[in-house]
Amino acid sequence: MNLDQMPDSQALYAYSTMLYDSRLERDSLRRELNIVIQQYLEMTTERNYWKRQAELLSYTFIGKDEAQ
Repeated sequence: MNLDQMPDSQALYAYSTMLYDSRLERDSLRRELNIVIQQYLEMTTERNYWKRQAELLSYTFIGKDEAQ
């Protein structure tokens, strides 16, 4: 049954329930997105760390002029 075919009180309850469910879903998606963003930032930081470590090793074992 569509909202426009329901009695007013039932339609109002159904609509408010849908809005509440939408808010819960939005909040859940927002939390998941924040987790993904945090993981991305951590991975970027770690990648930069290992990139710098590789540069230091190449300078140590190959020499600065030859590593470039």
